Amino acid sequence: MFLIGGYGFLLAFYFAGADSIPRRFAGYPRELGSGPLYAFAGMASALLLLVGFILYATETGRRWLRAVA
Repeated sequence: MFLIGGYGFLLAFYFAGADSIPRRFAGYPRELGSGPLYAFAGMASALLLLVGFILYATETGRRWLRAVA
């Protein structure tokens, strides 16, 4: 999850850049109609990355506590 989310997040920026979509728009004009799609893909990938990191940190912390005890 962590790896897929990280690659998806980066690829959303790369594909949007290849399509000449600016990153820092609050609302995209009509000429940049694919901007919200790239923003949503980046957001979904970032959420996947965050969930993967939380699972990793939880499992690592649990194992560390078990090893210390």
